[in-house]
Amino acid sequence: MLKGPTIGRMISCAVLCCLMVLGAGAAATAQKIHLVMGHYTLHDEYRELAQIFMERNPDIEVEYLAFTSYSDFVNKMPVMIASNTAPDVFAVHHLDLVDWAHAGWLMPLDEFAANDPIIDLEEFFPFSINAFRWQPGSYTVGEGNLYAMPTTYQTAGVPFFNMDIFDNMGLAYPDETWTWDDELAAYRRMMIDADGDGVYEQVGSRIPVNREARFMPRVWQAGGELINADYSKALTDSPVVAKVLQWLYEVGPVHLAASNSAGSFEGGKVGITYSGQWSIPNSKWYEIIPFRYGVFLHPKHPETGSRTIGARPDGMGVSATSAHPEAAWRLLSFITGPEVQEIRATRDYMAVPHIPSAVKLYQMGGEGGLPHFYYVMTQMLIDVHPTYYLGMQAREIGNIVSKWMSDAVNGRSTVAEAIANMTQEIDAVLKSIRE
Repeated sequence: MLKGPTIGRMISCAVLCCLMVLGAGAAATAQKIHLVMGHYTLHDEYRELAQIFMERNPDIEVEYLAFTSYSDFVNKMPVMIASNTAPDVFAVHHLDLVDWAHAGWLMPLDEFAANDPIIDLEEFFPFSINAFRWQPGSYTVGEGNLYAMPTTYQTAGVPFFNMDIFDNMGLAYPDETWTWDDELAAYRRMMIDADGDGVYEQVGSRIPVNREARFMPRVWQAGGELINADYSKALTDSPVVAKVLQWLYEVGPVHLAASNSAGSFEGGKVGITYSGQWSIPNSKWYEIIPFRYGVFLHPKHPETGSRTIGARPDGMGVSATSAHPEAAWRLLSFITGPEVQEIRATRDYMAVPHIPSAVKLYQMGGEGGLPHFYYVMTQMLIDVHPTYYLGMQAREIGNIVSKWMSDAVNGRSTVAEAIANMTQEIDAVLKSIRE
């Protein structure tokens, strides 16, 4: 159940009355349209939104279909699509967009969006929209028709820091001058083994094995890429990628201490962690963290000066086989429109793609359990890698990157072996796409 007052109480009475009057007119001349909306998470919220939508639009009834998990969702969707029983409006994970659009599961939304009185695509973070654009014949996102609307927009690589630890250690807070070298130096300063038993009571950070938070942004910041522009060849065998993996391997002993002693960031003994913005609402950081914590810009590369990160939206789309596309768009427009976006951001602390709503959230930093200096997220989410790694078979490619990055960082393989295997396996996937 969502926190605070119900969404309905927070919505403008004037808008509510106006839309109910319009909806009542439609209901008087036609039978109710039946829509099915499906998602694999936030079930209480989507049920509540469906109820409010029906109150505003009495000509439409919405049945909510709750999938038990993402795995349940992706396993059932192909069968439902084939049998023409798929939901009219359903979740679209960022890693699935190209494959699903290519398969013809999703309806293009450009004309609906262009004629919608409440949706202004210019008010959304650019990549939150472009990540759901796909051009037939292309292997990646970025251009072409719009196949989904974003519901969240966030990065897995937010640098959070424990302000109390920095204060106690006499360390200046991270700022825009920080480089990778400053970050590593701070990690070393924060390590405490008071009794010399090899078990650290406090550490600088966690072991760096997350591809989205630690590896991919550093490759981009160093001037490298993982895949070439036409999505036909892996570029992971470059000197840049080798240097990044070597850097992560060399800082491994610093991070490794956190994996078996001081515990989690939430426990107050880890100075810096990289995590997704979703940790704040999903793990209830706003309730459980007892110390002051903040956000800082990703440290820049010491040579290129870049601090580019990756960001990702998740969204919802309309089934290409929906019998009621106009009504389905009305539902989707309501869920992804600015009114609901602002409520989700400022009441539920969700990272939303709508810039004005997101800015209101980030300006609340330091209040209600939110991190201090949260406003820097606005800058971080605009300066993102333009294509990220979203293309056909993106999930499989991501798993390959994660495996070999983790093996190299943890010393299970050499950097050279990890790069060779990563490159060979990614190339095999890219080749299979074209066969």
